[in-house]
Amino acid sequence: MSTEPEPPWLLCPQAIPGDYYWREAGESYWHSIWTPFWQSLDAEARAAYLARPDIPKEWHEYLTHFEAWSAELDRIDAEDIAAGILQPDGSPWPEKRPRTNKRLRFWYWVIGFFFVALLASFSDKIRRL
Repeated sequence: MSTEPEPPWLLCPQAIPGDYYWREAGESYWHSIWTPFWQSLDAEARAAYLARPDIPKEWHEYLTHFEAWSAELDRIDAEDIAAGILQPDGSPWPEKRPRTNKRLRFWYWVIGFFFVALLASFSDKIRRL
């Protein structure tokens, strides 16, 4: 990239690295602006960037290990996809309704029918009085 984006610690100073903010409100900035910029730098340019004195300590540590963490997460996702835990696009499988729901519905009908029959027999007895 030719222009350097505003660093995340200046964009949102109250949000620390890995904060919930970067997964919600700041997600578009993180994935669309910062990560492509950071990945476009070679190792030498990253080292020069990290040598700047204005980088807070927690951001320096996070960016130093960012690549290793990203690679590890990608590896875990690939293993989960291969094991069938995640779908091929990386999203979780939709929850399946347990079979017990069908069984419960059956018993609801049986019990409901029993109470309707019981109510009908009591109403006949009450009418006879």
